[in-house]
Amino acid sequence: MVMLKDILPPVKASNPSLYDHSSDPWFKSRYSTSSEAERSTEINHKPVPPYLNRQGFIPRKIEDFGDGGAFPEIHIAQYPLDMVKQNENAKKIVHSQLKDLIPKILMNDEESEEDEEEEKQREIDEITQETKAALKKIVNVKLSAAQPKNVPQQSQDSKMVEKPVDYKNQQPVEPPKFKHKRVPKASGSPPVPIMHSPPRPVTVKDQQDWIISPCISNWKNPKGYTIPLDKRLAADGRGLQEVQI
Repeated sequence: MVMLKDILPPVKASNPSLYDHSSDPWFKSRYSTSSEAERSTEINHKPVPPYLNRQGFIPRKIEDFGDGGAFPEIHIAQYPLDMVKQNENAKKIVHSQLKDLIPKILMNDEESEEDEEEEKQREIDEITQETKAALKKIVNVKLSAAQPKNVPQQSQDSKMVEKPVDYKNQQPVEPPKFKHKRVPKASGSPPVPIMHSPPRPVTVKDQQDWIISPCISNWKNPKGYTIPLDKRLAADGRGLQEVQI
């Protein structure tokens, strides 16, 4: 079996094709300075007492924390790994409001506008109070004129006495003393319109069909009318009967 390396031509150069930057003096200086800086920044950590044996141990410096964080059982302000530098922001000005960022010229203009608004509001309040006082005076005059002047004063000892109701002498069949009137019904929705056919001229036959004979009774005649005999017989319905022999 023929291998692939037997078919390929021999290698001309044994040196690697990639550039080896480790031998470059520029990179050497960079690498050497960085390593020295790292070595210079290394901190010699002090041994930390074990847990439950840290009475009197107060971590103040970076070396006191080792390579870890703060100790929660020690109740003092701790700054491990120099995370928060003390007195670093002592000279810095912190702006916590929007007006701190406004220039002084604009602030003076706004203050003058605020003063003008306060004066206007003060004038409005004064006018409102004067108007209220004037209206109150007018209303009091009208009320005093409407009230009666000669009113007999009642003594404080006078009291309302209720009259006892005598239920025994009341008649159960006695008609009511007060007449109750029904309140008219409130007008509701308008009635539904009735649709009629268009008007037609009335013929003679329609007029005759609408002639309805009055009701005639064989027992009552309150008006005392003289009723013809044929009408009285027609009221009995005798004309509708068929006589069979």
